[in-house]
Amino acid sequence: MFQLRSRKNPKGPSMSQARHIKKDLGIARLAFMAPAPSPRFDKLTNWEGQPDSLDALDLTIYTHKLGSNGHFPDNIQKYRVYNNEWQFKGLPIIQRACGEINLVVDVIRIDDLPINENLFNKRDLALTCLENIKYAHAEVHTEPPKNDVFNLNPQKWPTYLGPINSQWIKKINTDWLYYEFQSLTHHSSTVAWITPLTDQHFILFNFSVSRSCPNNNNAYRIEEHVPRKNFLDYIHKFMDTVEIELQPEFEQKREQQKKLEDEAKPVIEATSEHIALAKTVMHEWSDCQYKDPSKDKGEDRRAPFKDVSDRIDWIVTPKPTPGSYPRGELIYNHAIMEKLKQDSAQASMMQTALESSTNDKPLA
Repeated sequence: MFQLRSRKNPKGPSMSQARHIKKDLGIARLAFMAPAPSPRFDKLTNWEGQPDSLDALDLTIYTHKLGSNGHFPDNIQKYRVYNNEWQFKGLPIIQRACGEINLVVDVIRIDDLPINENLFNKRDLALTCLENIKYAHAEVHTEPPKNDVFNLNPQKWPTYLGPINSQWIKKINTDWLYYEFQSLTHHSSTVAWITPLTDQHFILFNFSVSRSCPNNNNAYRIEEHVPRKNFLDYIHKFMDTVEIELQPEFEQKREQQKKLEDEAKPVIEATSEHIALAKTVMHEWSDCQYKDPSKDKGEDRRAPFKDVSDRIDWIVTPKPTPGSYPRGELIYNHAIMEKLKQDSAQASMMQTALESSTNDKPLA
């Protein structure tokens, strides 16, 4: 049934208007369908400006990745293959900008892998992704001061929750490791699709989803007004068009590795501690950029803690996609919690928050 676009039903560009994009990576051929860029601010980036051919075995083309903690280690390098951005709109004029999806496609080269590891092994690739995540999504922030009082001893909290909803999905002839990251503070999230190209190269399709709505631009409130469903549906339709043809020697290695695999595949997840702490963080931020006309200035505008807790529980519940493999070994992302526990005072405050979250009660 046709539905008019609105904030609750925002629409991006139609895939029927997509163009055929082809890239020769040297080690593989990449093809997919992509609508023309429709960025919110079209002068800021040279969209789709990358060359159509490259030699991914040429070490001189790579640059060091930048993450939330500065440069990645020297053994993790990237080459940008493609980028694009698409707006999602609601009602004309009054709800024009409801969000956007920013896509970057990178070839990642991993140097100095242990001699007994290779990226065609799904467990080795999952562990490599966790190493990548350590620098890309282990971001912390200081708690915003309450009642406009400057905090002389700010506490640090995780900005993101993830990986979540991790699974292996078969699309056309390729197995993809899929996972998401959810912002706990603002209106953004990340969806990643990863597959190996050689023993030490993988390709990453990284979709950054940003949603916007007046008076509701925090991680908890935005979902009530601009659901993420249409954004995720668009991403899956896009990935349905992606085809990768490996060079024969790497295709042979991939097929040899598949014969050694179980049906259930290893996946990566956030720890139970991280999930429990996420409830406190999202609750604390649920009044950010939000005004409740029914409450006086100074009254608590945060969402009920139980509602936030239920939201997090729903977010982390696995949602298998058609074509996904059974979930096998769970490999946990310990990076963010280890980072927070390095400071003893922070660790004590965090433990109090964890106990509150476990009991479904707010921190204060």
